[in-house]
Amino acid sequence: MVVMFGAFACAYAQDLTKSNREAQKEKIMSTRRTSGPRCFSVMAAVLSLFALVPVAIVFLSGHASGATAEHSPTVVYVSTAGGGISEINAANYSVIATAPFPDNANGVAITPDGRRMYAADRDVPKVIVFDSATNVPIAQIPIGNGPLSVAVSPDGSRVYATNQFDGTVSVIATATNQVVATITTGAEPIWVTFSRDGSLAYVSNQASGTISVVATALNSVIATIPGFCSPFHSAFTRVGRLLFVSSQCDSTVKVVDTATNTIINSIPVGPLPRGIAYSPDGRRAYVANFGGSAVDVLDVASQTNLGTPITVGSSPWGLAMAPDGNAYVANFGDGTVSVIDSSTNSVVATVPARSNPEDVTLSSSARPLVLGYKFQAIAPPGSPFSWVRGMNNKGDVVGDYFDANWVFHGFLRTHSGTFVTIDPQGGVGCQLCTSAFSINDAGVIAGAFRDSNNVLHGFRRSASGIYTTVDFPGGADSQLTGVNNRGHFSGVYDFGNLGSTHCPGPECQAISFILRSGVFTTFEDPQAASQTTFAFSINDGDQTCGSFTDLNGNTKGFLRNPDGSFRTIQFPLADTFSWVNQINNRGTMAGEYNILLEHGLLTNGTNFFSFDYPDSDSSGLRAVNNRGEVGGYFVVSGLFQAYIATPREEE
Repeated sequence: MVVMFGAFACAYAQDLTKSNREAQKEKIMSTRRTSGPRCFSVMAAVLSLFALVPVAIVFLSGHASGATAEHSPTVVYVSTAGGGISEINAANYSVIATAPFPDNANGVAITPDGRRMYAADRDVPKVIVFDSATNVPIAQIPIGNGPLSVAVSPDGSRVYATNQFDGTVSVIATATNQVVATITTGAEPIWVTFSRDGSLAYVSNQASGTISVVATALNSVIATIPGFCSPFHSAFTRVGRLLFVSSQCDSTVKVVDTATNTIINSIPVGPLPRGIAYSPDGRRAYVANFGGSAVDVLDVASQTNLGTPITVGSSPWGLAMAPDGNAYVANFGDGTVSVIDSSTNSVVATVPARSNPEDVTLSSSARPLVLGYKFQAIAPPGSPFSWVRGMNNKGDVVGDYFDANWVFHGFLRTHSGTFVTIDPQGGVGCQLCTSAFSINDAGVIAGAFRDSNNVLHGFRRSASGIYTTVDFPGGADSQLTGVNNRGHFSGVYDFGNLGSTHCPGPECQAISFILRSGVFTTFEDPQAASQTTFAFSINDGDQTCGSFTDLNGNTKGFLRNPDGSFRTIQFPLADTFSWVNQINNRGTMAGEYNILLEHGLLTNGTNFFSFDYPDSDSSGLRAVNNRGEVGGYFVVSGLFQAYIATPREEE
């Protein structure tokens, strides 16, 4: 992932003046965020977790309450081999969010109350637990080797996780998120299905070709059902006695009478059957054939294949049926999810997912807080590249953009939708390289520009459009990054060579300051490597927030209080990269983090909310005001675009 910080993407704009302009456009589109001209790769890391209370209501003052019980859509969760867990709004097929995941997410399950999500980490033997309202990891649970699937008991008290390479199933108590039992099963357990009352669990053992029947009260195997060929998914019919099991290597679905624990029928299907789901009336079963690109339709009563396969994407794996009769099929081979209308047995939508989608589950009880926002793209007219950097309490936003000729500018977008280009006189260093960082309620803008001598300067722009250059005394390069309603500023300076535009990274050079009534007060985070603290904003209480590089080279966020005390801001699991860009007067900060891809975040310093722009490849958050309105950028097919999001009023 490519990172740029500081005043602007100057190096890229300068490169665009060369003959290879088209090649440089591709270079720009590969980036992920800016505050300077240098790129710095960051990789996701694993784990620094702590307890979380859902808090968007608290730190957004009640605005972002999420979907109500009466208006909550079904949410479809799709695990992927890389990039996280995609979440699809079944009401409109929009990918509303991606739960961050550092490795290969295989199985995924939601508790009956919709509050928690459990996902198996295939690469590191553990289960990661998420708060489903905020998509924040809240626990990691070590289990056995090769976890492939997870299943939640009907009463929500237990999670069974299959450990394929250990021949065991880990039993997790959801009240404590601790493993309370380990059950030895057949060879290579890969799937668990609970009986309706939760008294029995049926474990598919791929290598031994059996199903282990587990008495959940005893956490022990009480029967073994033979006769399968690499069994995988299983699902009970509506009456609850017959269990359909996908038998992969003989391309059949076996029908098990659970009263006698015997196979009573074998239904031919396509190659390598996996996911199984039933129509809402229970009359038809749908089977995903991983060895092809089709879903077979079975008649449950006659236990026959209707011979009407439905063409979907490549290598369909998991499958789940929503209450409205739409089936969601994870197409492992082409990174999509096919939506099948079971009333017509036709594909009505194809939804992009992250790479190699696998398991599918759904919940009508989950209440993702992101559903409580209305999103609006606000790119300046004709701009191929833009993002929001700051927002005031009126809803005016400032940021940066490339125009149609690939010249870089700052911009102001008023709450009424009017755009104004921000270019201080003298900012001619790299095709008018200017960044507008912050705007207060009076319309004063703080920012930075690069002059013809390749020197950075901070600037103050009045509401009437008058520019004043503001430089740190003795600093070779200066940037103004924030302005509050008291007329106080935050900023940074460096000692030359545009060092503050390289933050974070090995060439970072920045010392932060606050400017009050003409007096500069400098500071660095005490946990930071020397000259790597970059202040991005200041609120009316003179709290500042930003980023720093620690002694191990990791990028973290900071909150600095007026008394000079600091607090480190780090999103759970994002050990190598997370930071904050704007703080409002309620202490809510907007920022972003990287776990395989970029996500936005909101935090009050203790609790977090992962924030994604719908249907984007990735996105970041840069701004938040006192009303809970936010702004940032999203990326689709390599193009960066600015956006704002507004909390919905209660309906």
